[in-house]
Amino acid sequence: MQTLGIVNTYDRIKVLDAHYRAIARAAPICKIFGFSLALFDFPFDMEKDELVKYVVEKTTIGESGAYLQQLNEDHHFLYRTFQKRVFRHILANLLQPLPEQTNQNE
Repeated sequence: MQTLGIVNTYDRIKVLDAHYRAIARAAPICKIFGFSLALFDFPFDMEKDELVKYVVEKTTIGESGAYLQQLNEDHHFLYRTFQKRVFRHILANLLQPLPEQTNQNE
């Protein structure tokens, strides 16, 4: 199964409308295409089930959060927080350009 990962690039301290709207918009896409949804580095200080309930209460997007609930019930919703800048460090290492290949015929 493929996973759609969303990395928080907004405020890491307080929860903004953009946070739960992004989750609510991504959930139907994941459900329709059979993806899991993974969240990284979002500022929610709550358990995964609490987060689902919070998003459902805050939005009308995605059938008022029904798709997110389905993903969670099917164990296709992943939520992870990282210590300060750990994820960015990991991501930066993954996205570093590869060294130029040398011509082996020389």
